[in-house]
Amino acid sequence: MDRFASFVGLLILVACVGAWVHAVHPEVYQSALAKVQAYSGGAPATNQIQTPVPPPPPAATTTTAQVTAIPAPVAPTPPPSPAHAVVESTGPLVFIPPNPLPAQPNWTWMTTDGKVYKNVVIKMVEADCVTVIDEDGGGRIEIALLPPDIQKLLNYNPALAKRFNDQRIKDDELARAAEAAKKQAMAQQAAVAAQAQAAANLQNGQALTRLQNELAAAKQANGTADAPKEAPDERTQAELNIQSAQEEADRKGQIANYNAEIAEVTRDMDHLIDQKEHDPMDFNQSKFEDVKDKLRQLKSDLATLMTQEAEFNKAHSESSP
Repeated sequence: MDRFASFVGLLILVACVGAWVHAVHPEVYQSALAKVQAYSGGAPATNQIQTPVPPPPPAATTTTAQVTAIPAPVAPTPPPSPAHAVVESTGPLVFIPPNPLPAQPNWTWMTTDGKVYKNVVIKMVEADCVTVIDEDGGGRIEIALLPPDIQKLLNYNPALAKRFNDQRIKDDELARAAEAAKKQAMAQQAAVAAQAQAAANLQNGQALTRLQNELAAAKQANGTADAPKEAPDERTQAELNIQSAQEEADRKGQIANYNAEIAEVTRDMDHLIDQKEHDPMDFNQSKFEDVKDKLRQLKSDLATLMTQEAEFNKAHSESSP
């Protein structure tokens, strides 16, 4: 009886512990029950109340760094070789000349048309031509006429050279049109000045004719050389008036001529300055100095004439009643 009572008491204790575990820690109870069933090989009892097991707490999320795929390094595109250091045919007109400029001692060139240049020194390289100095003076040479090895040294590209040459032709046409318009405008100004001068000459001629008529009338009034002594004075004054009018007309004509010549010499000076800027190899410094001296002398002479004209006008206004 004591042993039976002890067994019953043990069962009750186990049941109480199981109930407490089931109530407080259901997940532990379910885990222990599953292990007992697996050990005994029995199937879980169908009449066992299945206590819902709460879902396990969400696992702590760990922030993972986003890994960005790094592209494989790309080898840089090598720069164009000097012989092709130009832009595409559809791009802007950009030419990269060789730097530094090629140079060789006693360099001799022969073009495809048979011209020889000795002791060549390169001064400027463009897409279609090269400016050089040689023992004969120098000038501009088309690169297309040079041997291939020299063309390569000058970064020659036939397609780009053609584009540059076409653009140069257009620029020259525009420059010629602008020069023609400028000359036409200056011609119109000269024509207006000539018309004004002709009108002034006409007025001076009319004044001269009037003075001559006055002189003839004075001579007729005073008779022959036996006339009183007052007559020569009157004739002399009339002659002085005629001479003064002639001198004034001459001065005005000279002033008009000087203005026209100054305009022409100024055009020559502008042409030489433009040549010095755009084609220095063909620029003639001696001719430039001569034209400059001529222009300076013309302006000095014109200033003298204008001073004389001003003095004459002042004296004439003071002597007029």
